[in-house]
Amino acid sequence: MTGPLPPVGPAIRRLGLAVRRVGDGAMVRGRVSSEIERGAVVLGLLEAAMRAAGLTALHISRQVEPDGAVVLLAVGMDEPGMIGRLAHFLRIATRRLNIRRPPQHRIMVRIAVDEGLAMLAGERFVGEVVDSVRRLCGGAVQPRPRAGDAPGPNPDGDVEVLVSPRIYHDLRVHDRWRAAGPRRADPDGRDLRIHADRFRPVRVLLHDGRTVAAWAW
Repeated sequence: MTGPLPPVGPAIRRLGLAVRRVGDGAMVRGRVSSEIERGAVVLGLLEAAMRAAGLTALHISRQVEPDGAVVLLAVGMDEPGMIGRLAHFLRIATRRLNIRRPPQHRIMVRIAVDEGLAMLAGERFVGEVVDSVRRLCGGAVQPRPRAGDAPGPNPDGDVEVLVSPRIYHDLRVHDRWRAAGPRRADPDGRDLRIHADRFRPVRVLLHDGRTVAAWAW
């Protein structure tokens, strides 16, 4: 017999993201690493990025996954600013780690972002947004170039940001993701804010065989 089901809290609309390692280069001390070991690397990078960005439990709720983490932003926080800072410092942490690794063992990280309902079931978050970012983060990205579109190489190729159509809609139409306040730049002089024109349309092949639309940077 199974035990009693955990209590489920109210459904609240949250902005969520999943972070996981993608691609090859999965070696640890000369051998192929396990999913748990790859997840531990991602968690270390995420922790470093959160500290550098000044993000704490007051701003986000982090849930450890076997291959990375799911993060939910607190309601009423500056979502554009926090996502922008987290992506920026995650790129810095990943780049620093890759400098010490041979090219064939380079680490690549994906951040998948969506918005939807989330609930607390026992000690775990469940719900629409949790499932959505997990699927996006674990899928296979298939570029879908537009006619006449010739995007240049991504200078931040250590980290890929993947957003759902609803997030891209907010970014393009409502300019929601341009960080408020003074313009900030990274050590290389690049703008920290996320702009719609940096994204390209892609299709994501999910584990169940379905394909869904998304936007990648």
